[in-house]
Amino acid sequence: MSGGQKQLGNAQHWLLAAITSRQPPSPGQTENCITPGPHQSPAERLDVYRNAYLARLLEVLRELFPCTRFAVGDDIFDQLMLDYLEHCPPRSYTLAKLADRLVEHLDATRPDGWGEFVVELARLEEAIDRVFDAPGGESLSPLTLPDPLSGSLRLTLTPGLELLS
Repeated sequence: MSGGQKQLGNAQHWLLAAITSRQPPSPGQTENCITPGPHQSPAERLDVYRNAYLARLLEVLRELFPCTRFAVGDDIFDQLMLDYLEHCPPRSYTLAKLADRLVEHLDATRPDGWGEFVVELARLEEAIDRVFDAPGGESLSPLTLPDPLSGSLRLTLTPGLELLS
């Protein structure tokens, strides 16, 4: 690896950490890596990306859990999701795994007076998403009904089926 490639790799790692960390880097670090723009300081330029990153994660969680969001309200939902993202930051290249630990986190951190409702509602929405993305009958042949008198009618469940109680 050449010196230029190593410098680029270091800069990329720094930028990723600076964008995804809850705490911004020190002003000195930021000024060493980002130049000022005509109307923004290096820290302000970095904040554009930091805010957009967090906004995108919140947007995904809002889309995945619309009923939970409705049940607790927008402000509380966002607070819960920011706490979740702080304690369980994304570790996958895909946003499809963003909420994989959300239900467990909500269960462990919910306020005393909440009971099970919010956690169970989030669990239901998580299951809906999981079943939606699970393998189904895509590879099955089109539905054909056998002669009902032959006794060969047999029903099978789709592979993505889940039973919840």
